[in-house]
Amino acid sequence: MKSSRVNSEEVERIDVDVLVKYSRDRIKSVLDSIRQLKASEFPYSDSKDALCRIEQLFENTLERLDATDADPEYIRQLCSISLRHLFICVLSARLYEMIHFGWYCQLWPANPA
Repeated sequence: MKSSRVNSEEVERIDVDVLVKYSRDRIKSVLDSIRQLKASEFPYSDSKDALCRIEQLFENTLERLDATDADPEYIRQLCSISLRHLFICVLSARLYEMIHFGWYCQLWPANPA
């Protein structure tokens, strides 16, 4: 009869595998969105250049995730860094929108006095 006990290394490996799969899927989704945005027209080349740099950042992270057979702690750190990169990009975009929209509202208030 086979033992139903699973040792801690097996559990850790399963957890890391799930984490890596989730991180890969998330990064691929971000890259798909970036590629769709890059197909748009941009009035300034800086915007498209920024998208290319962000795309390269996530492609590099995905390559490292695909190439690593490192210890589970390193893989966790890599997944954590990729999530931070995503949050920084999203928060930066939201901050830009808030600043831009705030400036726009100051120029044309909704209820002029």
